[in-house]
Order: sequence, then C-alpha cells, then structure tokens
Amino acid sequence: MRLRLGLFEWVRMAKTADEKRIESLRAEIARSDELYYRETQPEISDSEYDALKRELEGLEKQYPELSSADSPTNRVGTILVMGSNRISIGCR
Repeated sequence: MRLRLGLFEWVRMAKTADEKRIESLRAEIARSDELYYRETQPEISDSEYDALKRELEGLEKQYPELSSADSPTNRVGTILVMGSNRISIGCR
C-alpha cells in the first residue's frame, strides 16, 4: 500500500525532523562549549564548530518559533574558567 501525504502532513514531518535537528545541534554545541571552555579538551575543530552554529542559525531563521533565548546562537561571549592556563589577549 502506498502512503500519500498531503502538503500539510509533509510540511509537519519536515518540521519535526528539523525540530529534532535543532535539539541535536544545541546539545552538540553545548557539549563542545563544555569541552573547549571548561575542560580545555576540544573534540572538534573550530571550523566544524562554526558549521554547526551556522546550520543552527539557518534552521532558527527558517523556523523562528523554534528559536529560544538560551540557544547558542543568542549567546555572546564565553564561559570563564578559573585556574585555566589560557590567556585572552585583546587587540590594541
């Protein structure tokens, strides 16, 4: 038996898949932030991290109702790590 989906059902299925991807991206970015800033043990490259954030930004623009205040795309700055050997050097 062949399943025929109407446009509404197809859009809803696509949105559900994108909702799951948004959740997955947020979790992956949060894990990467934790490993990079708190553990100083990054598992992915900066370019891979940037690609994840760009993908998330694109999905949040496509579905603004799925954007949230605590999304990594709304965060400015970094997590401070006390006792870290890392030093931030500003531009002059």
